[in-house]
Amino acid sequence: MGDTPTGRALNMARCNLVERFTKGAVVDIGIGAGTFIDWRLGTLLQPTYGFDVNPAGVEWLKRKALFLNPYECESVDAITCWDVLEHIPSFETLINRVKRFVFVSIPIFRDVTHARMSKHFRPDEHCWYFTEYGLKGIFSTLGFDCVEANVNEVQLGREDVMSFVFKRRAADERYHPEWTLDASHHDVLRAMRGRP
Repeated sequence: MGDTPTGRALNMARCNLVERFTKGAVVDIGIGAGTFIDWRLGTLLQPTYGFDVNPAGVEWLKRKALFLNPYECESVDAITCWDVLEHIPSFETLINRVKRFVFVSIPIFRDVTHARMSKHFRPDEHCWYFTEYGLKGIFSTLGFDCVEANVNEVQLGREDVMSFVFKRRAADERYHPEWTLDASHHDVLRAMRGRP
């Protein structure tokens, strides 16, 4: 979809969102087809790297000398998680390595019934289902404040998908390997997936 009117509008909105908060280096987590990286590098000439677990994505990034593994760095300044955070079982490990900004697009639900009835309910693919309150609460636990939440992606036709900008609280601008989600977060996940 990257080279469609919707795809172009989506990448422009994402680039503009990031640009409002930082002109520094960003690591795109889960690059898809690499369109966000191409847009940010090609249009805005801003330093943009990527990380993926898909071999095709890794090969594409390495061929362009843009592969950066945030799990192997002491920390990174900012990351983008466009449609990816819900796929990462222990995402707090990644978030703890971020010094300043996390940019997220993710399906947001009113409640469990809304999540289960949604086209985004994919128990074998999605690890997490969030309300807006819940997502902000988890990021707060991890040392981040929400500095923007918007429905730009909904306005572009993406059902239930919101965008967020989380900024590390000033006193917490360091790597925190000890910060983690407690068992209750994972209990909710197991209940959502219908597993004991």
